[in-house]
Amino acid sequence: MPRKIARVGTVLIALTAAFVAFPAEASAYTAGQCHYGAGDGNGDGHGNVITMQIYLCPDGHEYVSGLIKTPDNAWARVWIDDSTNGGVTWTGFHLYAEGYDAVSTGNTLYYDGSPHKVRVCGDAGGGPTFCILSWY
Repeated sequence: MPRKIARVGTVLIALTAAFVAFPAEASAYTAGQCHYGAGDGNGDGHGNVITMQIYLCPDGHEYVSGLIKTPDNAWARVWIDDSTNGGVTWTGFHLYAEGYDAVSTGNTLYYDGSPHKVRVCGDAGGGPTFCILSWY
């Protein structure tokens, strides 16, 4: 019996460590619960501008949302990319949104913690995908 309890305890410790190392993708916060701190933006050279909006939340961490604006009410898409290898590869479509003119990933904020790195990307009017500069 003591061996079985030890194995169960080892498994529970391993599972707890996995939760600590890989926090949930979805945020516990919305924009209304946090303080807007800054934005980082980038244009595609055709008047389309993408912005990562950065919020400081009650847990002391920064969380983000994304926004894309078009000059001519064009169809646009915006999403948050995530990397765990320093930006070598990216996994996209976190908080994905699409629509016309000014499209936002919404009121929900995204945070994944270290070692994750996030950026906001999008495209508009059938043009190529473009992203802001990387952010941790």
